[in-house]
Amino acid sequence: MLAYTLGLQRSQLEPPHPPGAPLVVVDDCALSGVRIGEYLEHSQSRRIIFAHLYSPPQLRNAIETTEARRVTCVSAHDLRDYAPEYQGDGYLAWRKRWLDRMDGRAYWVGQPEPLCFAWNEPDRSVWNPITNREETGWRLVPPELCLQNRPAPDAKPVEVQLQPEGKEPLKPSAHIVFADFEGQVVVGDVTSEESFVLDGVGADMWRAIVRYVRTSRAARTLPRT
Repeated sequence: MLAYTLGLQRSQLEPPHPPGAPLVVVDDCALSGVRIGEYLEHSQSRRIIFAHLYSPPQLRNAIETTEARRVTCVSAHDLRDYAPEYQGDGYLAWRKRWLDRMDGRAYWVGQPEPLCFAWNEPDRSVWNPITNREETGWRLVPPELCLQNRPAPDAKPVEVQLQPEGKEPLKPSAHIVFADFEGQVVVGDVTSEESFVLDGVGADMWRAIVRYVRTSRAARTLPRT
């Protein structure tokens, strides 16, 4: 927590260490082993013990198997991997795809249970089939409750708008999404992938119909000029 508050880099927290003496590296969690691999690349220690608060046992086994002569892994708590349940019959194919995408950077891939700390929320990677690339998943904890992700004093918060379901007899179709943006209403069709913008009285009418569901009542709420 002090390191995040003071803006210290990881290298500033690593004093010189005799290569022959066992080195204990403490971390809050390990989910794929990417950071461990990066650490091993520049560490001269011949015997390292990685001690985590939380990590999946499958990951620890994979690291110890790969780095058998150099690394031991221990953890205070086990994280359950939900990938076999989530992926079902496609689990093995899903796992192979992710290992190929990681290109040797990860010792193990899975879908461990969500994990958050007051000082940090670990990154979660998801695959975007539209852009065909790996992306960082959404945060679960509000930034003001997570020290590392807290917003800068002059940063504008990201606005989240709830999509109203609408009521009969008039309501947006199930494949329509819309949101307010700079005084306008942006409407998108997820089926055709087309979108358009309503402004002025058009935007006012859209909002009124969504709220009041009848054109007669919606019209009475509009400002008259």
